[in-house]
Order: sequence, then C-alpha cells, then structure tokens
Amino acid sequence: MEIIYPKVSFLNFQRPIEIKITWEGEAPGIAQHRLSLGAFGPALSKLVLAYRRIASNMMRRATSYAETGRFQDLANRLDIEIETINGNSLQVNGLVTFAPPPELQATLFPFDIPERASKELLDFIEAESKGRPYNTGVRNFLSAFPPGLTKQKYELNENGRVLHEPVVIDHLELADPSLPNLPHFVMFSGSIVGVGFPPGTSEVRVRTTEGESLRFLAQPELVNRALDLRGRRVGGLAVKSKDSRLLRLKPVSENGSIRLFTVTESGREEYVFNRWDTLLRRLA
Repeated sequence: MEIIYPKVSFLNFQRPIEIKITWEGEAPGIAQHRLSLGAFGPALSKLVLAYRRIASNMMRRATSYAETGRFQDLANRLDIEIETINGNSLQVNGLVTFAPPPELQATLFPFDIPERASKELLDFIEAESKGRPYNTGVRNFLSAFPPGLTKQKYELNENGRVLHEPVVIDHLELADPSLPNLPHFVMFSGSIVGVGFPPGTSEVRVRTTEGESLRFLAQPELVNRALDLRGRRVGGLAVKSKDSRLLRLKPVSENGSIRLFTVTESGREEYVFNRWDTLLRRLA
C-alpha cells in the first residue's frame, strides 16, 4: 500500500514536498487496494499529531519565549489531506496544507519549517523503528499500526530532488516504555529560570526551548555560572536520572550554535595517553 502526499501549500510557499509511504503485508484492506480507516485511521491521525509537534518544537527553538504560543498555533494549523486514491497496491494522494488564521498576512511559512520538519519526521521514524527512543509522538504513530504489516518504506522528495534517504523498515522494534529510565546524557537549550544554594539544595532550573522544565543538581561553580547567564539563551549537558546532574553550561552563540567542548590536539593526547595510560597498558 502506497501513500503519496505530493504537494505542499503554505501560503505562498509553493515548493511541493512529496512524502511517499509504502506498506506491505496482510493488514486489512491492503490485498484489496483499499485504505481501511478502522485499521490505519488511528495511525494516520497520530502521524499528523507527530508532524505538528515536530514543527512546533522547531519554531519554539527558533523564536523567543514571547512568540512561542503564536508559532505553536501556526504549527497546529498544518494538516495532511487525502486528495485521491489509486490502485496498483494502494496509493493515497494527499496535500500537506496550512490554514492561516484570518489576521495573518500571506507570507512564507517561517524558518522553512515544513521541509525541516519532514526530514526530522523521517529521522525519528528510522530511530524509533530500531528501538531508539527519540520522539514519543512518532513512537505512538508506529505502534498504532494494525498487525500483519511486513514492510514499510518512507521517501521524501521535492520536485524530484531527494530530501532524505529512504527509510525502510523490515522489522519494527519499538522501545519498551516499561523498561526503567536508566541514567543517560542529555543536551538541552533554553533559559535559566531558577537556582538553589546551600544550606538548601545546590541546583539549576531550566526552561527548555521546547517548553520543558528541567531541574539539575549542580556544583556551586555551575550555580554561579547560571546566575551570570540569567536572561540569556544557554545550552548544556547533563546526566538525566532520578537525581539529574548538570555537567556543563554555556551561552548560545548569535548564530544559534552551542559549543560545549573545546578540545585541542595537545589536550586530546593529554587526556587519552596520560590520564588513561595505565588502563590502556592493561588492555594491551
């Protein structure tokens, strides 16, 4: 079964983006070249929700906090509309559309969000299909399929130009949400919204560009650095666990990049060959 979304209409944003989805297997309707709304409707609804959330998060990262609500509303006006259904397996031709609010002038959709969000959607589909938890909305989409699918393929093009390498899923292996949340590294960007000092808890509180509130235990020097960076956009590295701990914190540059580590050639050699010399000799 193939689904093709061949056109994009974002105000006067006229570059057609094609998302082609191919489903194979014994799920209801595939053998008859028909789209079963009962079988595939829940998954398609979750696909739209995941796409909107990805677009919304992108716009939050690209704007100030005062603008996030307005741009989130724009993302929620993105939609996928089925236009025609053809034979040859099953092809559903649809339009990715945007319904602007009445007060919005006909301008380009901001920040090339439609194309970027489409690429990230495929990135997340590939990661989630291999059991790597990257995006809850995409995981919900993949988990909503009916039983019987044996193969999935996702392609993204623009006027014949490949925007993303095809994502082929021969075996779907979703992450198990029941597994314990083991400690892991996270990188974030956002703003400092609070700190804590002894005799209380030494901590840094951050509101990310996605709107998530994070709380990290932190050494006093990182708490002081957070105070110096209040009112500025920051990026950081932390270990996320039951008691998450902040490791690094730096301001975001004017071009939006975050450089948490600066490693010279001599510094790399010092770290590898001096600090780990004894261990490397044992391994040898």
